[in-house]
Amino acid sequence: MGEIRIEDTLAIDASPLEVWHALEDPAVPRSSWPGAPLKPNNLLVRAMLPIIRRKFHETQRAILAALKESLDTHRNAVARA
Repeated sequence: MGEIRIEDTLAIDASPLEVWHALEDPAVPRSSWPGAPLKPNNLLVRAMLPIIRRKFHETQRAILAALKESLDTHRNAVARA
């Protein structure tokens, strides 16, 4: 089976600090965040959902790690100033 690429784009009108705070703070409501459960009609895509979810979560963890690293770098730079 050849490679299957699924791409999506999400634009959040908030600073990285606001996004990170919202992700860290369980009191921040997430009901207003975009997104809905994926329920594809295509049977092949349905069968691949576990793989798609795993890839999504790997990507999500990488994005969150990069956000955290960026914030830590910014905090360290501010602390040195």
